[in-house]
Amino acid sequence: MDTIIKTFAPIAIKEVTAYLSKKATSPSTELAKAAYEGNTSAVKSILSQDHQIDMAPALVAASSAGKMEILDILIDPPRRPRSESSRHKDMVKKTDVNVWSQHITPLIAAVQTHHVKTTDLLLEAGADTSMAPKGGETVLHIAARIGDLEMVKLLVEYEAYLEAKDGWGNTPLLSASRWGHPHTIKYLLAKGADIEARDMKGSTALLLACRHDCVEAVKVLINSDANVTVRDKKGRGPLHRAIAGVDFIDGVHAKVKEDMVRLLINSGADPKVRDREGERPADMVGFLRGGDGVRRLLSPGSAPHSRDRTPGHSRHGSRSGSPYGDRPRHSHEPSHHNSRKDRHLSPLAGDMMTGYDRD
Repeated sequence: MDTIIKTFAPIAIKEVTAYLSKKATSPSTELAKAAYEGNTSAVKSILSQDHQIDMAPALVAASSAGKMEILDILIDPPRRPRSESSRHKDMVKKTDVNVWSQHITPLIAAVQTHHVKTTDLLLEAGADTSMAPKGGETVLHIAARIGDLEMVKLLVEYEAYLEAKDGWGNTPLLSASRWGHPHTIKYLLAKGADIEARDMKGSTALLLACRHDCVEAVKVLINSDANVTVRDKKGRGPLHRAIAGVDFIDGVHAKVKEDMVRLLINSGADPKVRDREGERPADMVGFLRGGDGVRRLLSPGSAPHSRDRTPGHSRHGSRSGSPYGDRPRHSHEPSHHNSRKDRHLSPLAGDMMTGYDRD
């Protein structure tokens, strides 16, 4: 099973099971349990007995488990026999799927558990892609963060807002760049995402990809004409962010840093530029293990070989195109952060996460 599914699916499922494990045996709880288990007969029975039951927990439970047959019933539930006029009103009135339970909506539950067909069903039923928890992370942010390209495509097809910002100012493109998903980045850019959008600290997609050591993401961004002279609010450019990247001390091979620095210099990044504290990129290398190769690249007089320039890139000419195509259906883009992502997982998509900014 896909590693990402193994990791992220329990996020929503944990919230659902927490609700289901409550001692209370209210009709709403029983309905949620039956929905999660896919027990259609029990769901129909409970709904027929109480047409005013709170269905929000059941909608989230069914969505997190990908129970489409249950969702069909919940969205258009059976009703008690009533007068002809009342029956007609019930037939045309369908369940509102834009509801909250355990801090998530059915759509959020489906997206973060990678249920694409379930997500499509909910969107057809009127699910709102702009609804977000406290942290402001929309479903498009979530799909971009976890690298689910198929989900991203579906949400964009339903006009999810490309420039939505979460509580830290991240757009979906920034989230994809932060977590190193080049295929998702390429797709969002093709759909018109702002390549120079900034978060609250002034970081662009390029600065974040450099900071988090994803060479492939940096290649995609540079091939899409990302500004390599950009600075954040502290005056740090791509080379500063690459050299001080969070992974260098955590064990990323020194060659990754060398490849990143070489790529940036070949693309026009200036190794002599200073941040607001007066530091050049080379000033940040000294204390890092394995930094000799990076130091040589940044030394005056050293120039990376021209053959290392990003393939197909020309700032003022034509491009041969990026080698990063779409993933096959039902596959999810692997993140280069997988080995240490557990430290940065939100207990609930969109909640304030320790380390989310990871700066």
